[in-house]
Amino acid sequence: MVVFDYSTEFHHPIQNFSSGVYHGKGTEHEFGELFSKKYSAKFFDIHPSSNRKHLFAVRELPINGSGIVDLVVVNTDDPFNFLANSFIRSFEFKLENWRTGLMQAHRYKNFSNASILVLPVHKMKTAEQSLDLFKALGVGLWGFSTKTGAIVRKYTPRPVKSPNMKRVSELMKKVIETSDHS
Repeated sequence: MVVFDYSTEFHHPIQNFSSGVYHGKGTEHEFGELFSKKYSAKFFDIHPSSNRKHLFAVRELPINGSGIVDLVVVNTDDPFNFLANSFIRSFEFKLENWRTGLMQAHRYKNFSNASILVLPVHKMKTAEQSLDLFKALGVGLWGFSTKTGAIVRKYTPRPVKSPNMKRVSELMKKVIETSDHS
């Protein structure tokens, strides 16, 4: 699995602030990059002979009405017919303020079979105290250590059918465009 950054002409909201640091050491972007690399390597360790023919991963993907998804992983038999046995997993990364991340990840359920909030492992304790809230909203809670590369799965929701096929269609179109241009 190759992880692509969404690269079409698009204005990232962080650029609205003069003091906003989007890329760099210790940022959410770097955290997401490290997680993406580890997750993609782990995916193939777990599923070396995946029966799906197409696997796409895109970072920083804007979806109208749902925000910018930090990482979307799509595993599908046919990228041009997204109804044909596709599985979409969305990830939201937060270094701080897990509550904001939970609500963002909850919005991603509009087009995902599973949506997961990923926090630094050392920040999970507070969020774990509200694990019932994660379960009630159907949003996963994972931790990631940038030092060891360990992915800790505290709660992973059962996959559900994507409720908004219009958003799934928009997502698949952007994913295919991104992978074709890279």
